[in-house]
Amino acid sequence: MTPTGNRLERPAPNAQRPTPDTPPSHDASVPTPVRSRAHAPTPDALRARTVPPGAPSTVRPGGDRPPARMKLSRRGVGVVLTLGLAVVLGLAVLTDIVTNPGSSGADGPPPAVALTLIHTEAASVAFGPTGGWLADDHAGTLRHFNPSTGTAVGRPLQLGGRPISVATGFGRIWVADLAGSQVWEVDPKTGSVVGSPIPVAQGPVSLAAGDGGVWVASLVAGTVSLIDPRTGQVLAAGVLPDGAVRLAIGPDGVWVSGQTDSLTRVDPDPVAGLLRWKTVDVGQGPFGVGTGDGSVWVANVKSGSVSRVDPVSMRVTATYTVGGAGGGVPANPEMVALWHDRLWVADAQQGVVVALDPATGQQVGSPVEVPGVIRQLVLDREGGLWGTTANPGTVVRFSG
Repeated sequence: MTPTGNRLERPAPNAQRPTPDTPPSHDASVPTPVRSRAHAPTPDALRARTVPPGAPSTVRPGGDRPPARMKLSRRGVGVVLTLGLAVVLGLAVLTDIVTNPGSSGADGPPPAVALTLIHTEAASVAFGPTGGWLADDHAGTLRHFNPSTGTAVGRPLQLGGRPISVATGFGRIWVADLAGSQVWEVDPKTGSVVGSPIPVAQGPVSLAAGDGGVWVASLVAGTVSLIDPRTGQVLAAGVLPDGAVRLAIGPDGVWVSGQTDSLTRVDPDPVAGLLRWKTVDVGQGPFGVGTGDGSVWVANVKSGSVSRVDPVSMRVTATYTVGGAGGGVPANPEMVALWHDRLWVADAQQGVVVALDPATGQQVGSPVEVPGVIRQLVLDREGGLWGTTANPGTVVRFSG
């Protein structure tokens, strides 16, 4: 349910934007924009200028790009996203999934346990030098917490809207607001917002900091945007042929799952303000993206599988079918992460996570039970695995 209340008014902070700890590496031909946060380009405008003349086509054969997307209200964004996810998950349940030999019903105890540290509606968590940060999309807040105990540090920062994704980098905390189609920049030392929210394409749902700036995937607009952390300006943006669902920074670029059956690698260095990309076909209904063990991994909800992609050749090198035999084994893989030399896969409808051998796809031990359906799997600064769940809302840390 998308909150519809107005955002709380707050006094303009006095903090000035310092030089980031790690300045982004973008193309030298891109001029440094003036510090004014004008509205982000519309999807139609981005579509018209995404690929420069003479550049090689990045659209896969077989058809034109999808038609221009309709502008929605904040309430409309929430309705569209909720209905869209319901359709994807419904199709996944109806799909007849063939299980790989040995991929389900593995013997032995769970290879890890999930410890609940926080009870709250957490959409996303991220970790920085000062601790953990939690985006609560029900309360419209950003919370600072101690990763060792889960206890709150200070008072929650009231942002309003629907903070759906949080990331740390460049000395700041970055929060995507799904309802307002904007990104907040927060100073971790003061716990206050820096400047005005940064407008991005409609429906931001995923962001990551690194590899040249802050990257944002906007589901409704099907757009990836690159924010310059020094200025708070959108340096470049592009409407991807198959849209943008989730993203992760990994080897050789930024990796984005599409809306139907693709994974896109975006070059982190724009040329004259334009993004370039290449696309590879994966399973049906790609969602969560993870990196590790020299590969990029995609959870395909509708296909009930996980695709392993070689980042250099842009080819699928393995496809592991997950679940389908009952017994608490995921049949609708939605999130993936590499941890302790295992591929961890979370289900979209059950409160379970399983570990697979990344070399063979064979399940290791029995499923790990979690309090609710996983919304996010993320690694902290020390390499520990964390998750956020829904129904009930919790933050869990995996140990094993």
